[in-house]
Parts: sequence; structure tokens; C-alpha cells
Amino acid sequence: MKNKWIKRMIWAVAGCIAVYLFLDYSGQFRKDHIVLSENGINKVSMRDSLWVEAFTCRGCAYEHSTSFDVDDPARLVKLVSIKTANDKSTNTDGGSINKTLILVPTRTGKTTLKVYRFYDTKQQQDSSDFKSYDIEIKK
Repeated sequence: MKNKWIKRMIWAVAGCIAVYLFLDYSGQFRKDHIVLSENGINKVSMRDSLWVEAFTCRGCAYEHSTSFDVDDPARLVKLVSIKTANDKSTNTDGGSINKTLILVPTRTGKTTLKVYRFYDTKQQQDSSDFKSYDIEIKK
């Protein structure tokens, strides 16, 4: 009786490994987004979506007026949307609200992307608060 269960467990594990390897090599487990890093060159393909992690303060005067802008002089990427994630309850003071800027490549090449964060409309003339990302887009 015990040998029968051991054989079934081995077959089950072998089956899971076979399915995993098939999906991995066929590209089904392919990561569909790249979180951009300020360090070094971000090498991406045309099929990737690019994520920039940002945040704004919770409960401060700028919570609802924070905005973002993307400057790409080569026009190789386009801002598609901004996701907001607030993991705390609404009555929690302090902390931050996570923002994920989602971009997509429009064509191949190299560019330096600048992501600006503005806390209100008056500050948009001051563009000193930005992060820079070097990106190389391949097919």
C-alpha cells in the first residue's frame, strides 16, 4: 500500500515539473513587466511593459494633487496609465500611497527617460524633482 502512494506522489511531482518546464520554455511564464532601475541601463523588449515605482504622502496637503510627467526626448516610450495602491485603511494617518507608472515602448532604440513628480499645480514650473532612467529597447 505505501509503495503505491509513493509512486503516485513521484508521478505527480514529475508531472508538475514537466508542466512547469513546458510553460517556462514556451514563454508562458515570461515576465510581462520590467520595473525600471535608476542604476545602469534597463534592457527591455518591445513586448515588455515598463513600470516606475513612485509614491505620494498619505494625509498631507498634496495627497490628491500629486501628479507625474514623463519626458522622453527620443519618444521611444509612452505613459499608458498610473496605478494607485493604498494598502492602509482610510483612517490611518501618515505613511505613503504607492503609485505605479506604466509605460510601453513604441519603437526600438536608446533613450534617457525622466520621470517628474509634482505636488501641486504651482510647482509644475519647478522641474528639479525627477528620476532618470536609461533604457535600451530591442525587438
